[in-house]
Parts: sequence; C-alpha cells; structure tokens
Amino acid sequence: MKHIQSTAILAVTVFLSLIVLGCSDNSDSQTGSSLFGTGSDGDSDSDSDMDVDTDTDSDSDTDTDTDSGSDLDIDTDTDIDIDSDTDTDTDTDTDTDTDTDTSTDTDTDTDSSCDPTVQFTYYLSADDSNSMASPVIARKLINAGSWVNTEVRTWEYLNYYNFDYTPAAPGHVNVVQDLRVTNPGESGSYALQIGVSSPEMTNATRRPFNLVFSLDTSGSMNGPPLTRLKAVCTAIAGNLIDGDTVSIIKWNTLTTVLLDSHIVIGPDDPTFLTVINGITAGGGGTDLHQGLQTAYLKAQASFSNSRINRVVLISDGVATAGILTQTLIAQMADDSMTQGIYLTGVGTGLGYNDTLMDDVTDAGKGAYIYVDTTTEAAAMFGDESRFLANLEVASKDVQVALTLPTGWFIEEFHGESYSTSSSAVEPQHLSPNDTMVFHQLIDLCGPLPVSPGDQITATATYKDPISLMPSSETTTDTVGALLVSTSQQMTKGDAIIRYAQTLKEIQTLMYNPANYTTIVAMIDSAQADVLTASASLGSDSDLNEIAGLLLTYRDVFTP
Repeated sequence: MKHIQSTAILAVTVFLSLIVLGCSDNSDSQTGSSLFGTGSDGDSDSDSDMDVDTDTDSDSDTDTDTDSGSDLDIDTDTDIDIDSDTDTDTDTDTDTDTDTDTSTDTDTDTDSSCDPTVQFTYYLSADDSNSMASPVIARKLINAGSWVNTEVRTWEYLNYYNFDYTPAAPGHVNVVQDLRVTNPGESGSYALQIGVSSPEMTNATRRPFNLVFSLDTSGSMNGPPLTRLKAVCTAIAGNLIDGDTVSIIKWNTLTTVLLDSHIVIGPDDPTFLTVINGITAGGGGTDLHQGLQTAYLKAQASFSNSRINRVVLISDGVATAGILTQTLIAQMADDSMTQGIYLTGVGTGLGYNDTLMDDVTDAGKGAYIYVDTTTEAAAMFGDESRFLANLEVASKDVQVALTLPTGWFIEEFHGESYSTSSSAVEPQHLSPNDTMVFHQLIDLCGPLPVSPGDQITATATYKDPISLMPSSETTTDTVGALLVSTSQQMTKGDAIIRYAQTLKEIQTLMYNPANYTTIVAMIDSAQADVLTASASLGSDSDLNEIAGLLLTYRDVFTP
C-alpha cells in the first residue's frame, strides 16, 4: 500500500477546471423521437444555477447527453430567483450564490447511424446503480416553486426510483429484457429496457465496513445543510454492526481528525454519535481537496481486503480553497492490487456545485446522493436495504453488451453513455438490493421487414467484488416473444423516462414566458401518461409522486 500513499501525496498538482469562477454553457441537442410520440430529444446544457442566464456560448459535441454547470442556488440576490425553501428542516438556508463550475462533456456516445447490412453490438453505461442525485435536486426545485434549471441526468431517475426486478442468486446478476412498440412506422419505433439486478443482502450477511466520514464544516454548511449532514450520519449509525471501523474527519480551510479508526460496538454506537452531535459549522472556506486527501489516507491506513472500504463525503460541493485532483480519487478507487477504496458523495447544501460532486463521485467509483430533507436522509441511509445499496458493492466493473438484429440500431439512449467500442464505455459497479436499468429507443434502418424470429441479446460482464474473478450472464430473446410479454417494469421505466425527458425538453424553451402555454401543454401530456402508467400498475407510489410533482411544476408556468 506504500505506493498508493506516495501516489496520493504526489498527485496533488493540478487545479482542475472544475473549480473555476464562471461557467460555460454547452448546448447539445438531437432531434429524434420522444418516448410516447415524435418530438425532440430535448437535451440542452445550461449554466444551471437558479438565475436566469443570458449566455449564448455553445460547444459542438457529438454525444446525446448534456453536461452543465449545475449550481443549485436559491439565493437572495436581485436576479430572477424564486427564494422558497420547502425543506422539512426548521432553519433558513443562507447559502450564497457561487457559480464555480465548468461544463465538460465526457460521454462516449457513438452515432452508429443506420445500416441495413450491419449487426450492431452496443456497450452501455448507466453510471453506478446508486448515483441518483439529479431527481432529488429537481424535486427540491419543483417544490420550491422554481424552474428545474439544473442538469437532468436521465439515467439517475431510473436509478432513484424502485423497480421490482427479481433479485439474482448470490454471486450472480440477473439480466432481463423488455420491448414494446412506441411509434409504429415512425422514428423511434420501439422502446427496449434492460434490467441487471443484483442479489439481496442484509446487515446479517454483509462484510464489515471500514468507513471514513469526510465532513464539510465550512461556513456555507451552517443551518439546514449541517442538520442534514448530521441526519445522514445518524441514519448510518443505526445500521452499523459490531466490528465496523469508523473514522471522522471535519474540514473547512483546516482539516481535523475527530475519530480515528474507532471500532463500533453495534448500532447507534455512543462514541460515534457523540462526535457527530458535537459537530458545528465554522467560518472559512471549503478545502475539499484536503478533506478528501486526508480521508483517503485514513481509509488506506485501516484498509482491509475483508471489508468494504469507503469514504463518505458529505458537503455542499462548493470548493473555495485548496485544489482538487481527480487522479488522486480515481487512483484510490481503482488500485489494481486491492479491491479499492470507494466513495459515496452526499450533497446537502443549496449554494451547490452539482457538476463537481457528480464528477468527483464518478472518479471515486461510487454513489452520488442528494439529501434535501432529514426525511430523505432517513430514506437513503436508515432503511437497511437502501443503506446497503448505497455503501456496499455486489458486482464490480459491470458492462452490458447489447446485440441487435441486423439492420436495427439505437436511435436514442437514455443512459450515461454508449458505444460500439467496449473500451470507450467505462464499466460501473452494481450495489446489492439494486438494479441497473438501461432504456433506449431502437429502430430498423429503412423499410425492412420485422421478423418475429429476430434475436436481441444482452450480456452483462462483471467481477466478484472480493475475488475479482470475472463472470458473465446472457439473455437472448426473440423480437416476437418480447413484444407479447412487456412487463410492469418497462411500463414504469417508460413513465420515469417520460418525466425526465419532459423536464429536459422544457429547458430547451429557455423558460420564456412566450412559451409558457406550450410548456403547460407538455406537462399536462406527461402527467396524463404517468397517471395512466400508475393506474395500470395498481397505483404505483413512485409514479404518483412524479404525477404530483408535474402538477406542482405546472403552477410555475401559469399566472
């Protein structure tokens, strides 16, 4: 492990463009078919604070995803902001507006185009199965009566909401495909959904934990952000077991170790809770790099191959001091001689750099969660199943290969990235009690006949998180069989995508009052589809919540 420590110390040499004052607006769009009919894919990049920006900078990209400077600022300046915090917390947020991020497209999407003579195999990524901050940030803004002027990462909506896929057998994954007709004879004629589910796990069957809490106590964390930070730690404490090791590091411009490799005695360990309850937010800036570096070195010092080794970063993501080197994080997460030190990033603030936290957790091979209330903290970390999904790993380096019949191609992908080259798509980790969901629109190239006997194959390759032994699971289904057996999981996936895509399409209209009538019509159409899907599933609670959010969002655009 000495070479890792040396790498960590020497790696701090670059001030990434992630932390630069100001931000550039990327504008990517691709015309295609919407999920329930023809329309626009609606991807757009914007400087995503709560201000109305007039920047017209654009980058020319070839992917179909969007990246944006996603500050979640609800502030008190004189811009056209809606300053309404609807948290269940009793404090008032006092975060300041800090536009400190830049937009960088890193997706590796490949436009395979249409060729009636070629059989394409695509490699798919939906990010780690528990990266899911985007829908919670959107919900926060909607409930605050604000525009969703933040990056909508569609795949995180599929990660966040619950699917009822059959769990896999221990040591395996379960691969399921669904197909349905969307627009007969038109662009995007079929929707295909692939679910890759993991085994179930409980606290009684999991590995011991080596957790290092890296806690932001800078001035911007005062008030509700610190309340939520403590709520996250308290919820985690309730699921710790005898023998888990925990360390606590707090930081602003200075870094202090509050608890060093403490072995807990079980749930709600009194020593751990005493330290957490005594934490206060001071003044000063936010040296995110130093806080992370110290946490990784501490996790390394108590590293064990028999444990899950993880840094839990809780912050508002506003780095105002020090430097951040993604190389350091990626090295600790991916060292070839160990199982790695994983990262869970939890955002709790409002003057908030969503893009930075997303990039940091991508490099750290781990979960990215946004906690907007103490209730959300309990849901994400107090519930045993979700607690393990956010902190454990069931399968490493999961990559899905999708082989379509000759002449078929992906027209619109709703994941993070896809490519016809396996090396261009980074494998991701799958948590226990969880499912990776891949959703895409596919079509035939030209007026080719649809043969019911044509086969669609999905193969998931992965590694055991302890032995690192590679494995794979494959499912092959005919087009005809899939079209007569669409499951409830796809019905739910379609509705979730409909919601996320509607939020993205509204962003392309730039929140211009002249477009409000159009926006309201889009929301009404999406809500009707979501309610129909919910009813067909026997009143699905997640879809009912989404329908309610759409109704609330409608009010933003009506006088």
